Amino acid sequence: NPQSAVAKFLRDRGPGFHHIAYQVDDLELAVRRLREQGVPLVDPSPQEGPHNRLTVFLHPNAADGVLIQLVQDRDG
Repeated sequence: NPQSAVAKFLRDRGPGFHHIAYQVDDLELAVRRLREQGVPLVDPSPQEGPHNRLTVFLHPNAADGVLIQLVQDRDG
């Protein structure tokens, strides 16, 4: 989609990756542990994501400017 955040990122910054995604088994637990460690999050809580997944983004400041996404499949 030319209007998506990824498309805007590529227009502004040129070719490259937008973010890295890691699959986790328990997103609520992962978010709780990150908060306990003071890791800044973009999303205040897990959000409904594409492909029947829950998702949360860590703020780029948490990883030297790299946007990190955590995802959990809802299909089991």
